[in-house]
Amino acid sequence: MSLDYAREKFVTAVSTMATSTEPLARRIEDAYLTFHPVQAMDLPGELRSSYESLMDMITVAGPISDDNGTMSGSVPNTLASASPSQLEEIADLITHICFEILRQSGPRQTF
Repeated sequence: MSLDYAREKFVTAVSTMATSTEPLARRIEDAYLTFHPVQAMDLPGELRSSYESLMDMITVAGPISDDNGTMSGSVPNTLASASPSQLEEIADLITHICFEILRQSGPRQTF
């Protein structure tokens, strides 16, 4: 995948976080659903490291299952147990990665 693909996914993710009226945890989860196809190897140098940090932060709690065996994935479980400051840190990192991708990819070509 290209940096252009990552740009498309992260711009959409940030737009989702900025325009939704849902609580921040839900906005981050929705943003994740947009950018998760991007892989660390798709990104250059420092962006790769930032992306890996983001993925570590957003999946730290791991998946769980309830008494009925219903699974909750790592991301929703992590976000449900995150403090407001942790959620802000995650949202800031998503935004930072987006802006860095935009800076590194230059102007978008249109035809």
